Amino acid sequence: MSWLVTIAVDLVLAFAFLFSLSMAGAWGELCGIRPGGDKSGLGGFAMALMLAVIRWLALAVALAVVARPGERVWLLLAHAALGAFASFVFSRQVDVVHRDGVVPAWRGVAVGVLLPLPAFALPLVRLHHEAPNDAPFALAATAGGLAVLHGMIFHQRRRGMRPRT
Repeated sequence: MSWLVTIAVDLVLAFAFLFSLSMAGAWGELCGIRPGGDKSGLGGFAMALMLAVIRWLALAVALAVVARPGERVWLLLAHAALGAFASFVFSRQVDVVHRDGVVPAWRGVAVGVLLPLPAFALPLVRLHHEAPNDAPFALAATAGGLAVLHGMIFHQRRRGMRPRT
C-alpha cells in the first residue's frame, strides 16, 4: 500500500478515534444517570447518535481500503449491521433512562467500548504490520490498547455522573 494511502487512512482513523472516545464518554454518562436524577441533558444524546454515525462511516472507509479481495462486501455489511445495532441499542437505552430506569454498566462497556474495537484494530494492523505470523498478536495488542483507552473514558464519565457524598 502506498505511503500516501496509509497516511490518509491513518487520518481517517484518528478522526474516527476522537468520535469513538466521545461515544465511550456518552455511554459512560448514560450508564451513570441514576433514577430520580437530572435528565435535562437527555436531548444532547441525539448528538451522540450523530457522532456514532460519523464514527461508523469513517471506519467503513478505512475497512474498505484495507479489505482483501473477496472480503470487502461481507466486511462492510457486517460493519453496517454492527453500527446500526449499536445506534439502536444506544437509542433504546436513552429511552430507559428517560423512563427513570438504569442502564447497566456491562451494556455500556459491551456496546460503547468493545463493539467498535475490531473495526479500529483491523485497519491499523493491516496498514502497519508486515509480519503475517505476528498478526494475531498485533491485532490483540492493538484491540487491547484501544479497549483500555475507551474504557478509561467510559469509566471517568460514568464516575463523574454519580452524586458526590
